[in-house]
Formats: sequence, C-alpha cells, structure tokens
Amino acid sequence: LYAQILTATLLLSTLYLLFCSERVKFFPLRAIAVGIIVGASILVTPPIAMVLLSILVLTLVLRTLSLPAATTIAVTASLTITPWLVRNWIVFDRPLLAATGGITLLQGNSENSQPQIADPDISRYREAAKGLDAFESDRYYRNAAIEWMKDNPRLALTLYVRKVFQFFNFQEKYATPGAGNWSIELLMFVSYYPILILAILNFLLVRRWPLSRPETILFLAYLGGATSYAIFLVRLRYRI
Repeated sequence: LYAQILTATLLLSTLYLLFCSERVKFFPLRAIAVGIIVGASILVTPPIAMVLLSILVLTLVLRTLSLPAATTIAVTASLTITPWLVRNWIVFDRPLLAATGGITLLQGNSENSQPQIADPDISRYREAAKGLDAFESDRYYRNAAIEWMKDNPRLALTLYVRKVFQFFNFQEKYATPGAGNWSIELLMFVSYYPILILAILNFLLVRRWPLSRPETILFLAYLGGATSYAIFLVRLRYRI
C-alpha cells in the first residue's frame, strides 16, 4: 500500500499547527505535537525529511517560528524516530530509517532512467543484488547509481533538470502493461493544473498581492520538494 495519503495528512497537520496563527509563539505542548507529527511523517516516508527540514529552516529565517519552538520540534521529532533507529541498529547493525533510498536513487539515475517513466528497468542490478540482505542491496543500488552519475555527469545533470520539470507534469509512463489510464491523467490534470496556474499567477503578481510569510514558506518548500525529489525518482504520487 502507498503511504502518500497518510503522509499528506501528517504534512497538512504539521502546516496547520505551524501556521494556524500569524505568529507561532512558544507553546511547549503545541511544539511537542508538531515534533511528534514530523517524526511520524519521517518514519512513514523518510524522503519527506528534506521538505520538513526546509520548512523548519524557513520558518526560522522568516521569523515565523521562535528558536525555542523550533528546537523543541527538532528534539521531539528526533526522539520520535530514535526507537526505530535503535531497533535497526540492534537487528541490522545499522542505525538507518529504511532500505529503499538506494533503489529509488538507482531508478532515477541509470541508463534506462527517463523523467516520465515511473518504473524504469533495473533488472540487471536486481539480479546482481540477489543474495544480499535489504541494507546490503540498498548500498549496492546506491553505489551503482553514484557510479553511473560519475561516469555520465552531463547526462545525469540533464536528466536531473528534466526530472524537476516532470515534478509538475500530470502524466507518467509505466513499464508494467495496463498500469495507468487516461481517466487518471484527466483527473490529475483538472485537479492539479488550475491550482498550479493560480499559484504561478500569484507569484507573478506578488507586488500587487504580496505573499504572507506562511505562503512564502509554502512556495519555497514546494519548489524545494521538486528539486529534492529530482535527485531520486520523480513519481506523481510523491507530489501528493
């Protein structure tokens, strides 16, 4: 099952608690609640940590969040994910959140990778990783992706830029026959593009309609999400 719906719920809860007032003052219970939700979001979807970290930093830079509140959120989030890290350390001798980052990096950075292809063919790497445990195979996939990028720097850079733009697309291709259909693409188009167009118009007319601090943070965090996910594999469901 995909975790994006739960992740989106946790992310929206975080944003609500952060921005439900114009100025988030230091209320310990509120900061602790945000920290717990942030930690839970990272446990459910580890890559979202990059987006959440950027939001936290931006709230400090734009003085939307006080330093004590930000510290409480960071400490609480760290304590929330610590038991899982300890568990993996005991069981696998590695204090890691998950063993999926390597394969996602490889899917987005290999000879068969394309921005619009959601599940590129990496069968030869899977074959080579047979017999390895989850973390060893993850390390193999990660090293293979890094090696490909080192050997093809110009191609990797071009691919990265294309993946950033793909983040804002409404359709993607699947290697699996029958996956995806026109009705899903139509739903994605009519539900996403009007919001995206309004957001772009708001940004272009920012002198006439200035952005509030929370809106500025959301704009920058969303762009940060596009540039972060493009390092790995861009899937439209990651954008939810």
